[in-house]
Amino acid sequence: MALYTFKKEKENTLLIFDIGNGSVGGALVRKIIDKEGVTSLKITASERVEVPLKERVNFENLLKNISKATGVVAERLSQKTETRNFLMAYAVLASPWHASRTKIITLKKDKPFVFTKKIQDEILAKEMAFFKNEISAKNSDTPHEFSAIESNIINISLNGYNTSAPFDKEVNEASLVIYLTVSQKRVLGAIDDKIKTFFPRTDVSFHSFPLAYFVAIRDIFPQKNDFLTVDVSGEITDVSLARGGILIETHSFPLGRNFFFRRAALTTGKTLDQAMSLHAMFTENVLSKKDKDEFAKAISEAKAEWLWSFRKAIADLSGNLYTPGEIFLTADNDISNLFTSWISEEEFSQHSSHQKFNVISLLSGSKNAGNDQFLDIIALFAQKFTEKRC
Repeated sequence: MALYTFKKEKENTLLIFDIGNGSVGGALVRKIIDKEGVTSLKITASERVEVPLKERVNFENLLKNISKATGVVAERLSQKTETRNFLMAYAVLASPWHASRTKIITLKKDKPFVFTKKIQDEILAKEMAFFKNEISAKNSDTPHEFSAIESNIINISLNGYNTSAPFDKEVNEASLVIYLTVSQKRVLGAIDDKIKTFFPRTDVSFHSFPLAYFVAIRDIFPQKNDFLTVDVSGEITDVSLARGGILIETHSFPLGRNFFFRRAALTTGKTLDQAMSLHAMFTENVLSKKDKDEFAKAISEAKAEWLWSFRKAIADLSGNLYTPGEIFLTADNDISNLFTSWISEEEFSQHSSHQKFNVISLLSGSKNAGNDQFLDIIALFAQKFTEKRC
């Protein structure tokens, strides 16, 4: 017998989508409330579709392939549920499908004033307008418009003290940490259309993966305030800095999982498919000595190039301040151990007070860890939103 009746399925199940740049994942997530009234989300079905790995990639072809993969994932999920209409679908965008910024806004007056929701909303609207104009100016060579998808308050302090209930308080100073995200309208439209082809009456809420990642870490490891997140996706690596419990900034560079296989193919003179097979055999230690040595050379070359970009990213993020010693890493299962070893074995003392990073598995502290860490993170993120709505 099903845990919920057909009538209640719409209310107790939501959809999540991981809109990456090398693949698209999706899941049906069931809301469960225990005897103590505590809400949790459980992934009941999931799908992931890989985008074909090509020797070269460009934005237009990548968007076309990602849009197509989203449709395939949505269709497969629709075949695993009795209803097509859910209250909400959370679509979380990886790079390059969004642009994000964290900004600290401080209001300080000589005389006390009452901080209200209206003041907060006016600040958010003003900063989002500035951000959209700036992004549009930087992308003046493209006619495509940008839409706001996230305008979040990460932290509010009144007279120097953090608070979760800031409104209608008389203060002399209010400081807001805001997180803003925009995306091209055509990107959002393409994803929205594919999802609604199979779930026509479901509202799609768009978010960025760096924020989802940060929120998940904050939820699982509330004691950790200073850390880096590294998301090695198909085409891009995102490195984000959190300091003092605040998501400060994200830097990206175009060397992800697919870069490794392209470099391995180039070094060994093999095709991309052959390079991927060689990597699997290398990991299983079943290659001949000649092939093993040749592939080890390919790994060494890829490692040097990726680490150079990684060092630059953390140097740009940290500036003249220290770099946190702990890193949360997400990567596809086939290359996760490889990138973990690259980071943890290297010395980065020139950027920090420590010599080596401690690479942490985010889901080691999660009770809902599955085989797809990206979907697990998004499920944790979605849970925070459903709690706010309840």
